[in-house]
Formats: sequence, structure tokens, C-alpha cells
Amino acid sequence: MSLVARVDMDDYVARVEAGIRDMPEYQGFVDGRAELGDRGRAGIRWNLEIFHRWARDGRPLSREDRERLRDLVGARAAEGRPPEEGLAVYRQAMRAGWEVMLESADQQERAAMGAAFDLLLEWIDVVSRVFEETYAEERDAHVSQPERRARWLFDRITLQADSGPDDQRLADNLGVRLAGSYRPVAALPHEAPAAQHLRLAGLMRDQGALAVSEGAQVVGLTQEPVDIDRLGFRGRLVICDEEAVGRAALSDVLLDLRAVAAMALAAGRRGRIDPDGYIPELLLMRSPRLGRRLEGRVFAPLVAAEREDLVRALELLASNGFERSATASALPVHRNTLVQWIARVKDLTGLDVDDPDDRVTIWLAASARAAGDVHGAQPSP
Repeated sequence: MSLVARVDMDDYVARVEAGIRDMPEYQGFVDGRAELGDRGRAGIRWNLEIFHRWARDGRPLSREDRERLRDLVGARAAEGRPPEEGLAVYRQAMRAGWEVMLESADQQERAAMGAAFDLLLEWIDVVSRVFEETYAEERDAHVSQPERRARWLFDRITLQADSGPDDQRLADNLGVRLAGSYRPVAALPHEAPAAQHLRLAGLMRDQGALAVSEGAQVVGLTQEPVDIDRLGFRGRLVICDEEAVGRAALSDVLLDLRAVAAMALAAGRRGRIDPDGYIPELLLMRSPRLGRRLEGRVFAPLVAAEREDLVRALELLASNGFERSATASALPVHRNTLVQWIARVKDLTGLDVDDPDDRVTIWLAASARAAGDVHGAQPSP
């Protein structure tokens, strides 16, 4: 526990928050609240503190801590959020916290952290049981035993735990193959209830994928591409995958694939999506601070002038490749009106839509704005 005592808690909380702040499941829970006493950084700090108390004392959660955790989970349930959302946030937060500990540990401490890793997975199981208990009266579909087993193994692989006999037995039971590299995949059904996400994960496991439900999405690890036609969602599904990568890269690649799936679905696309088509958007996602600055550079003067018509015109120009006739039709306005609006945009921002460099700036700013809308959107019920 000397390692825990040595880590600065404010930095610890900030690092964990950075690891989850771009998750739609997290943003939907914290955004738009004036009071964040039970969520945001306050909630992260409290969860880290009770985890360390539980790990240090080696006994079940105190009644007070358990009730407060149930209250926090109950807030999600009261807002109509599926339990898989909260569990996805918890798992990602624990990954981020584990990475902080690894970075802070010296060589001797790293060698002794195997047992601590098992405690981390056990803690996720404790939290999962609290979620199940809290949602028991409301949920329509209970998480199946194969789903629980898949989540356990998925977490061990993506957290880079050393494979042991228990992992092999679990993999054999699930019909998946342990390997040094995997094809990561993210799937997002269109307007599907939580029970359908669990069903989709099961169908992907039937094809040999180590697939689990995470809120509105399903993520998995495979050796061969998932056959989208066999899943049966018929035009109501976005699926995004990558070539095989080593375990060390899985968490980062899965984060990208989750984002690409959400952006593609929001754009009205369906079917298998090539993540290479979203590299600029992913770069913006990786640097949200710069994305916000870029968005402010282009759109803030228009918003300050209360010209939402110009904001919309600029967004559509960017999405239509700066083709004016298509943009005028989409607005819809007369082409001459659009020409006048473009001139006004130049007056307010100094940006010329006919200048190649300014076009890049506008397109990136519009992409950052669109990505923010996707991440801040409420998940489908």
C-alpha cells in the first residue's frame, strides 16, 4: 500500500477522468448537471477511495460504502440508463487507474503487482454484483453466465494479464482461442434496446469472438472477421474492426473503434466501416483540447453574432465538400443567398472558403463539432 500512499490523489483522479471523459456512457451521466457531488471527479475520487479501502482491509464492503455505491448505481437506473453503460465506465476507469499505478511503481513493486491485478478484477466483479442487484427489479434481461465469463476474460486480455490455467479453461468453455494478438471489433446496433446488445454479443460469440456488451455498443476480440450477414440485424448495424494487433495496443485500438462506430452510425452509415476513413476525426478525438480550440476559432464568432444560419451553412459546406449547389439545396436557400452568407462568414471569421488552407481549418472544426455532438448524445433506449 506504500505505492498507493505515494501517488498524488488529485493527479490520480485527473488521470482516471482523462481515461473515461470521452466515453459517451460517461458524458451522458455527468453532462448538464450543475451539482456533481456524486459524479464527475467527486464520484471518481470516492470510487477510488473505497476500492483501496476494500483492497487494504481484505473484507467485504462496509454497509455505508455499499449503500452509497447502490445509490450511485441507482441514479443511473433512475435516468433509464442500461447497467452495461455503467459497467463499461467502471472497467475503463479501472484500466486507467491500473496504468497510473504501473507508471508509478518501481521495479520491485511491479514484480509484486500480480496479486493486486487479481484484486482489481475481483473488485470489478464486486461492482458488477452491485449493478445486478440494483437493477434486478427493473431490467428485462439478466446478464447471462457466458456474458459474465466473457467479460472477465476480455478484461484480463485487454489489461494484459499473464494467461494462466484458469484463463485457458475459461477460453475453452467460451470456444475462443487465447493468442498474443487479436482483431479488435466494435459493433453498434441502430435503435436497439439493451437486451439486443446482449443478444448481439452472444451472436458474435457464436462465431468465435470474445464479445461483450458495453452500454449501447458491443466490443470483442476475434481471430477472423465477424460475418455481419450471419448476425441477422439486416441494415440496422454498424461494425468496425482492425487487423490483428498485440495485447498492448488493444485498449487504444478499441477506443478508436468505439468512436468510429458511433460517428458512422450518427452519420447514417450502416454495415462494415473502414476506420481509416475516420483518421482526421480520431486525431481530433485524441486531442479534444485542440479540437475545442479549433471549433472555437471557426464557429465562436458566428455564435457570438447570433448567426446560427451561418453555423449551419458552414457545417453543410464542409460535409458537402464545399460544393455550393449541394449546400444550398440542403439548407435549403437560393444559391445567391448562400454566396452572401459565405461573404459574411469571411467578415466575421477571416476565413475564406475558397482558400485551400482555410478549407482544411473549417473542415476540421466542423468535424470536431460533429464529434462533440456524437459523444454528448444520449444513447438509444
